[in-house]
Amino acid sequence: MQPESVGLMYNQIIEEANKEAESLLQKAKTSAQQRIQLATQESEGNAKKIIERANQDCSQIEKKVMSSIQIEKRKLILKKEEELIGQILAGAKNELKVFSSGPDYRKYLKVSLINSALQLEETKISVIAGKNDPEKLVTEVLREAEKEISSKSGRRISFQLEAAKHNGSGFIIRTMDGSIQINNTLQEKLNSQIDEIRAYINERLFK
Repeated sequence: MQPESVGLMYNQIIEEANKEAESLLQKAKTSAQQRIQLATQESEGNAKKIIERANQDCSQIEKKVMSSIQIEKRKLILKKEEELIGQILAGAKNELKVFSSGPDYRKYLKVSLINSALQLEETKISVIAGKNDPEKLVTEVLREAEKEISSKSGRRISFQLEAAKHNGSGFIIRTMDGSIQINNTLQEKLNSQIDEIRAYINERLFK
């Protein structure tokens, strides 16, 4: 074999070896880049999942905190509402006490007694007076009411005063068999207004 042929063959072998080495190196680079890309994507995916979970946790915590705040706020409103109602009722009770000692109380007793008695189809009606009502006042109002009912409606009604008394002021009247009762005490009138007072406070102060 001629030296020129040997040299040519050698050059071809070297060239092919270089090409193969370059191809292997390129494949290795490509494989490495793919692995790096996959690792990066996996890391980014994991990081995204962690961030999403963290955001969900924060959202849940925020909802719980806001819910707790609303509950505490409602509790505070209810507490203040009851305090205001208590103050209003205390003031109203004092006013009623003054009213029951004043000149208009006699008129209230008689009017409420007549109006209630006319609702009952009875000739005799039982009356329970309050411990705070003077006996002389009670007796006079009962007799005046009987006369006024007779003169204005023509009905003859007899009021029977019971020995037992309730603890407030005003009359409780009922049929003799106790089947129907009408409570005209000042305390009952005040109690019937509590829901309206609460509604008024809510509307004016807590809306």
